[in-house]
Amino acid sequence: MFEIPETEATGRVAEIYDDIRQTLDMSMVNTIWRSLALKEEVLEWVWSSLKPIYQNGSVRHYASKLHSQINLDNVSPIPLPAFRILGVSDKDKDDLKNLMDDLAYSNAQNIIAFKALLNEHSQQNDIEAIPPKGDSRKKYDLPKPINLEDLSTDGKELFEEIRSIGGTVSVGFPPMWLRGLARYPSIMPLVWAILTQLEAAGQLADMKEVTREASDHYSSILSAYVERTPRPDTASEAIERLGKLCDAIPRAIPVCLALKKAVTSA
Repeated sequence: MFEIPETEATGRVAEIYDDIRQTLDMSMVNTIWRSLALKEEVLEWVWSSLKPIYQNGSVRHYASKLHSQINLDNVSPIPLPAFRILGVSDKDKDDLKNLMDDLAYSNAQNIIAFKALLNEHSQQNDIEAIPPKGDSRKKYDLPKPINLEDLSTDGKELFEEIRSIGGTVSVGFPPMWLRGLARYPSIMPLVWAILTQLEAAGQLADMKEVTREASDHYSSILSAYVERTPRPDTASEAIERLGKLCDAIPRAIPVCLALKKAVTSA
């Protein structure tokens, strides 16, 4: 077991999940938080430490700036007839686009916040003026990510091929974007082609580096504003995993943004 799904959360874990959804303005609680929930006291510590910088809008502000620095010019939308030939409905296409939107949005916030937590307490820097929060983000009724054992043999092999593109860090569980994508087996070959092309052109590596450098910079600004509460004795493994996640997310963010653009109708 690598996570506590939202449908199985009870007690304090369920309360924190609800708080995360509301504070981050999210449709779901992603795998990072659900993995931390395996130890309730660790989830409580990470969330209470980071909630202030999520709640005041600073993480969201810098996450938006991070997104704006990622160049997607070489990613083209997949033509609608291609989806029809593959038997992908408009609803399925929209569900996949919405999932990628949610994950790109949350992962950009999470990498900045987690790095701020893992950093040593820094000298206090001024946070940029944050624009007033507009309307709440639209919430999506997203399908559950697929269980890997439900994939066909070919589906599992292609899953692992896609998982390896541009990724070298193992965090102990499959990325949410790929679990969501695997619900649509006929799209997976297209995604493999898109990502391998980005990797071969060196663009994926460039996007990862931009993401890494931007998240380093923005997290250094926010590290002084983290609520430095006492760390539970059981947090060592989670801290190590958060470090690995901060190495893995620089791939996940541009991948999600690229796939969102690819499945968005021109």
